[in-house]
Amino acid sequence: GIEFVGEAILTQDSVLQYSGRVAMFTTFADLKSWTIRCDNELRYRLWRFVGLTIQLQMIYDATQSTRLQYKQGAMISFFAEP
Repeated sequence: GIEFVGEAILTQDSVLQYSGRVAMFTTFADLKSWTIRCDNELRYRLWRFVGLTIQLQMIYDATQSTRLQYKQGAMISFFAEP
């Protein structure tokens, strides 16, 4: 098959970080049908020991569904620093 992948990481100070990944895949047998996956993550440090992470994952796979599938999540993180 053929796969194209792009990744990006953006950081602003130590407070805000974004990471994203886009992947597109197809097989040689069916070049008209592409599977596209996009993963996004945003990390925000609220205070010195507490952070917030927001994730969004989007998938388009015509063999599973003709609609865009997505999954989202949010997490609170606690940091242990010396």
